Amino acid sequence: MSAYSVDGDSLINVYGIDGELLIHWYDVNGNKVSPSYDNYTITTAWSYARYAQGLDVHGDVVAIWDDHQNSLFLKDISDGTLISTLTPGVSSHGNDISFTNEYFDSSDEFPLICVNSQYFFRITRSSITLVRNLTQPNGVGDVNLRYGGVFNGNYMYMMGYRYNYDVETDNFIRIAKVDMTNLINYGDGTYTPTLVSYVDRDWLPCIQGASYHDGMIWIACGLSSPGYLYALDPSTGDIKVSINLGSTGELEGLGWGRNDTDGWFAFIGAVKKGYIKVTFS
Repeated sequence: MSAYSVDGDSLINVYGIDGELLIHWYDVNGNKVSPSYDNYTITTAWSYARYAQGLDVHGDVVAIWDDHQNSLFLKDISDGTLISTLTPGVSSHGNDISFTNEYFDSSDEFPLICVNSQYFFRITRSSITLVRNLTQPNGVGDVNLRYGGVFNGNYMYMMGYRYNYDVETDNFIRIAKVDMTNLINYGDGTYTPTLVSYVDRDWLPCIQGASYHDGMIWIACGLSSPGYLYALDPSTGDIKVSINLGSTGELEGLGWGRNDTDGWFAFIGAVKKGYIKVTFS
């Protein structure tokens, strides 16, 4: 099935230009098309090739951060074939990477990609350039908001823990909404976004990577069996969708995608095991 805007115009992909995010897909008559989250299939997409952290999906490309080499791998979504290895010269653990809604140039294939809610890179299939270094917004306290950064229009949701991802006692998850059109510019490539609001929710283990889809923040969650795919309400942190992924081990990295063969799917990394694909009808 092809994708269309709400006005019936054909779309190349789900991203617009200049920060416009097309959250939903529409049919040619302008009717919203969303998957059924009660009807899904869990499969192993690829076997594990090397250690990796955050990931995201854009079209037929999966971007994966390797913190051992501080490199970004671009792979074909269908079989994991390596397209290229991009080395930006910046050190980051890369718990989360997310494609943004912002294109450096309207002719670019990919929007900017954000690593650890901090580094923003312009990428092609053969090059990578650092364009922005984002500091944490003022007013969020000592919470480390480097475990999930997802984009909705002009806003970014930054996620982190009071302590860290494997400490359960007296811990919580903070979801901070920041305005990416209102950045403090320090003149050296470093910027601070403006805090709009934040919400805290009960601790969940090992949220490392997130994706914004259908009005919700989707996270892969788990340090040991079973792992879960959750959808959170961004304004409350409440769990709206819960899917038991079975025996997965530690989960890191999550991206949403769609194609004519599979329809909607969530693509998830399981450390030292492989990549999981959850396909929805």
